[in-house]
Amino acid sequence: NTIRKKFSIPDNTPVFLFSGGLVRKRGIENTILSLKYIEEGVLVILGEGRLKEKLIQLIEDEALTERVFFSDFVPHTDVPVYISSANVGILPYENVGINHYLCSPSKLFHYIMAELPIVCSDFPFLRKVVIENDLGATFDPSEPESIANAIESVVSNKMRYEQIKSNLLGAKKRYCW
Repeated sequence: NTIRKKFSIPDNTPVFLFSGGLVRKRGIENTILSLKYIEEGVLVILGEGRLKEKLIQLIEDEALTERVFFSDFVPHTDVPVYISSANVGILPYENVGINHYLCSPSKLFHYIMAELPIVCSDFPFLRKVVIENDLGATFDPSEPESIANAIESVVSNKMRYEQIKSNLLGAKKRYCW
């Protein structure tokens, strides 16, 4: 089962993925708001947590209900295939302390193993992996428009997108234990 099948998303519609716990300080709210600056595409949120009801209210308030989907639990063994059916993986950690600023989240490596282009907060370790390996783009997580620009920079140019996908093959070998 893929994201596109589960939510009946046409093949030509870009799919942006947030995967992780729905908790404060993960930048999910600004990721949702970034859709207002992106003409085409949907956001799939794969995760559960206390913030879900608040996020649903934000989506309704911003008239984005047709563009944001919440995915139910996916068995661990199905996650790689499931997330690889998206076009971009998003890591929008907020700069709320040294732990987030210097983070090395497992989702970064999940996205790499799924060969999923990445857009992430412009923090030292994330930047080092994503930019030095040309796996996507970085953004200012406090600015929805910056998140949108990073997403667009990855999906709007087919040649660039294909180059990133190719780079992910090498990164997959480098960052695998």
